[in-house]
Amino acid sequence: AAPPLLHPVELDDLRSARQYNGKRGVVVSRRICAGERVAVELLAEDHGATTTASRAPRKILQVRPSNLTMDLVGGAVAWPAVLADRASHVGDGVYLGDCLAAALVADVAGFRDALRRRTTSGGQTAWDAVSTQSAAAAPPGDDRRGAPHASFAWLRDLGGLFTLQDDASSASHGSSSSSSHYCGTVVCCADELCASSPPTAQEECASSDANDTPPRVHVIALPARDALDERIDRFFEPACAALDAATAAARAVLVHCVQGKSRSAAILVAWLAKTHGLREAWRRVTTARPAARPNAAFVVALLKWQQGLPQGRDDLGALARELGMPRKAAEALCAHSKVDAETKAFITDVLLPQL
Repeated sequence: AAPPLLHPVELDDLRSARQYNGKRGVVVSRRICAGERVAVELLAEDHGATTTASRAPRKILQVRPSNLTMDLVGGAVAWPAVLADRASHVGDGVYLGDCLAAALVADVAGFRDALRRRTTSGGQTAWDAVSTQSAAAAPPGDDRRGAPHASFAWLRDLGGLFTLQDDASSASHGSSSSSSHYCGTVVCCADELCASSPPTAQEECASSDANDTPPRVHVIALPARDALDERIDRFFEPACAALDAATAAARAVLVHCVQGKSRSAAILVAWLAKTHGLREAWRRVTTARPAARPNAAFVVALLKWQQGLPQGRDDLGALARELGMPRKAAEALCAHSKVDAETKAFITDVLLPQL
């Protein structure tokens, strides 16, 4: 059986990634590939990142439960570092996040209990460790004291945890406050996290009832693979329809994949580009979540998507370079065996002449 969420584990007997054997991590998702695998985030000290920086690079592995040993006495976990910035507010109540943020939305009570069970070397719980940092974020006497530190605001805005005075009716959507303190819609952009035979985005959104008490969480399944041969643009239209409907319901929306880096970022950029243009959409997403970096094929899909939008007359070459697609990168992608013929044609006939 898979270890509980947020449980410290040690990796063992990995065949294709032997360098991680003996490394310690924390379970951040138990439902990879319908439960056949779990997502484990390596502890920062085990892959060279600092334990204090909230935006330190993260390394998440998808492994079988049989490759995990429960780590009961392996040392303290820097829980604030693990929990910081799992979802980032992009604007209008829309968050870009990872599989741990999705786990919060799926089971708020279970997530809260897990935080209260996990302890540090000093006997402090993960819940108390985050609360302490949150309290320290405002000076004594400030009415914001006790509200979540910005790095942990996702816990409040998506799951109602650490709300100021436990009041779920104060303030409005945003990175610093939320009127609902819960997530109404989850857009899952990872094939390995999506259920089989998902409903279409339009059908799922149409079933939403803004007056649910307590609210139901509606999951929009967009089973994308993070691969160069994935046609991510096939998800752009259904994602836009889903996000338009979800944001109209005035509830927080979580767009996620496993790491909140490539697939979900590309889909969120595509939606924002319809209103703001690709350049501004890219800026908003990467500013809110600096780790966001769609793979090269997804960048080309976004550039192609831009051509069909009202703002599509922007300088394509300059825009491509801003998105990390200089001429050499475009040529290398075009030569890759996994890239489909239509994408190669766009690179050759449209993009390269402007680079």
